[in-house]
Amino acid sequence: MAIYKGEYTMKKEIDLRSLIIDQLDSDYMVVACSDFNNDVFGDRVEMRSFNNQITWSRSKQTGFIESIYMGCELPLIVVLQISSNPEKYLLIDGFNRFHTIKNFLSDKLKLSPTGLQKAAFLENKTYSELLSDEERKYFDNRGIQILKYKHKRELTQDELEAVAKQLYIRYNAGIQLKNEEIQKADYQNDWVTQQIEEKTRDVTFLNMLSELCLTPKKRTKTYVESTLMYCRQLLTSCYAPIEAYAKRRSILKRIDDFYYDYTAEINKEQIIKDFVDNISWLYELFQQGYWQSYPKLKNQYFIMITYWLLFHLKKYQLMNLKEFDWKEYCLICAKEEERSEFFSSYRVKLIDKYHFVIDYLKDCCNIDLTNYMVKEVSINSKNKVYDFSDLVKYNFQLSRDPITIKALLNQLEQNSFVLRPSYQRRELNDVRASSFLIESTLLNINIPDILVYRHETEEGKTIFEVVDGQQRCFSFLGYLNRKYKNHYQEEISSEKEGFALQGLTILSELNGKKTIHPKKEFKLDSSNVEKIRNGKIRIVYVPDKDNPYFFVSDYFTRVNKTISPLRKTSCRYWNAGCDAELMALSHLIARKFEGSILPVADVKYTSGQYVLNLAYLFYINRKEIKAFSVQQVFNWLNQFEVKKANLTRTNRDTEIEKERKKYKVALEQTELFLNKIEQFLKVVDKSFRELTAIKVNKRSFTSLLFLYYLLVDIQEIDLIGNAEKIYNIINSFFSEEVQKSMRKEILAKLENCCNKLSIFNEHLVNQNQFRQTMQEMMSC
Repeated sequence: MAIYKGEYTMKKEIDLRSLIIDQLDSDYMVVACSDFNNDVFGDRVEMRSFNNQITWSRSKQTGFIESIYMGCELPLIVVLQISSNPEKYLLIDGFNRFHTIKNFLSDKLKLSPTGLQKAAFLENKTYSELLSDEERKYFDNRGIQILKYKHKRELTQDELEAVAKQLYIRYNAGIQLKNEEIQKADYQNDWVTQQIEEKTRDVTFLNMLSELCLTPKKRTKTYVESTLMYCRQLLTSCYAPIEAYAKRRSILKRIDDFYYDYTAEINKEQIIKDFVDNISWLYELFQQGYWQSYPKLKNQYFIMITYWLLFHLKKYQLMNLKEFDWKEYCLICAKEEERSEFFSSYRVKLIDKYHFVIDYLKDCCNIDLTNYMVKEVSINSKNKVYDFSDLVKYNFQLSRDPITIKALLNQLEQNSFVLRPSYQRRELNDVRASSFLIESTLLNINIPDILVYRHETEEGKTIFEVVDGQQRCFSFLGYLNRKYKNHYQEEISSEKEGFALQGLTILSELNGKKTIHPKKEFKLDSSNVEKIRNGKIRIVYVPDKDNPYFFVSDYFTRVNKTISPLRKTSCRYWNAGCDAELMALSHLIARKFEGSILPVADVKYTSGQYVLNLAYLFYINRKEIKAFSVQQVFNWLNQFEVKKANLTRTNRDTEIEKERKKYKVALEQTELFLNKIEQFLKVVDKSFRELTAIKVNKRSFTSLLFLYYLLVDIQEIDLIGNAEKIYNIINSFFSEEVQKSMRKEILAKLENCCNKLSIFNEHLVNQNQFRQTMQEMMSC
């Protein structure tokens, strides 16, 4: 039986437009870390309902504590004042930062060595047990920047929640850097990386890398960075201890950990020579067709491990490479691949793949590579701080300048700015994200700070280098049709110059408007243009004279690894941005099936999101078997929010409720479907894991998606009546075909399985027979 029955109570929708425009005042304040655990600040902060779980790992929390010790400029913690006497706040943005500080102060956090880039003296320390009095006092007095909002009137609980969600989304609307973009900053001055990049300019060599799956499949803007990242991965695998390196989720972190340390004492010219020789040798093997006959071996895993094998056979002269039977090696690997998706699947740990190759060498060639797999090399401790007293020279001295957007653009135009330093990603041509930023300015919502490194050239010329805030600057330059002056005194325009606003949700009447346009209906009125120009922003300067140990690329990667925007397809984003009632219904259904059919709640991908994913399929009544994207669900939910905003302004609450009912029907169908699976499992006395042949206690949405296509058309009475037969068919499919991605061959087999099951839907068959009989009678 469904949870929701009968008529739904219609409620008055909140008009965000009138609730936010010119209704928010803001102010900056600084709070000492020690005050996060007392009544001065910490005890006066309430948590919001739509995001109240810490999602940072111990390593990430450690990195944040280290950044506080070093005086790094961190993103603002944002609060909304909810009472004046005494002052109390609702935490808007910075939940993980807020609770990391509290966890550290209350000894719930032991600092992890893997999270520390510089401050080695903090390794494995807790606040009260291991830190010295001096180290504790230093942390207590560190100031944390807080941005405080206050509404001009007292708000109801629903209004408070609506304002909080809007502020939260706008402070999490950035575009997260890709791993290769962050690594670009890490390795911009690395000689080996520079030499490989030089080699890739040779089309012949680049084609070799491409054939060996060491370049992205598509030539995106980060094509070069991705290629260099893959090449560094090969190099690192040969020098790092594989037992520590070959971990699925941390492989890029391991590159950072080991790359410099394990190559520091090696002749770098020899590294490049070995790399080019090994790539050429692998390409020659490929050309000879040793694995061209096995398409599934054309993947990075197989290339990475074969490169590792080739490197050690050559370096330690373990055998003549021409005597090694490469054809048999590829054949054995291909058989293992056919048997278990060995090389191309994350389901098999990378470490197991290395063990497989090592065992093969032992059996066939009597060569033991185990020592080369687990060898340890002394780690280079350069640039580490092992004594607290040495920290002072790395403690960054900053100055803050609150200005207007107009003043910022004037500075960009008059001074020598570097908006696109070599470690930064390119300007993003994302007009919707830039429009969202413009809308926030018009709503009097503060823009995140811009971090600028101020330094001088040898000629005494002052340069302003934007470390964080490049995309914000380009957004304002582009929309207001302004240019900036680079360090060569050249005037540069934004790639988005003169763009029209798109995708605005609150000020939707401004969509399509530009600041310069010959036709009045497409031109933004002068009052709004002035409002943008007078928008608030702060520049945070890092002067080089006061910070001799400030390394700009290190700082850039630190900020982007520690703090990152929310992914739009994450449940945390949906909780904040989507209709509160629908989200509550999805979580209510999820709780009913958590731990049985649905996974137990996870901070990254909750069971409520599984429910919304299924509800989307019911809403569009999808029957055709094809791949599924979570982005589609986000777009579906977002469209409802846009409709709500437009209808609310015209007081058409009845139409909004009709739209909401459509969504609720889809959620009810989802609940009935999950209930049908639950009853089916009870009859056959099996668990969801047994049905879907899951070997580990982890449920993927793909398994549920397969079940949707297999069972959606079978009515419960027919399912229960033929439970044993249906179970055997489904279980056989999952045992042989369950995958993490819906590949074409799997979709075809899924469709074949659906056809087998269609005979069990007796009610549907009978209805079709009845319709056919009636048509025959009417045609007579």
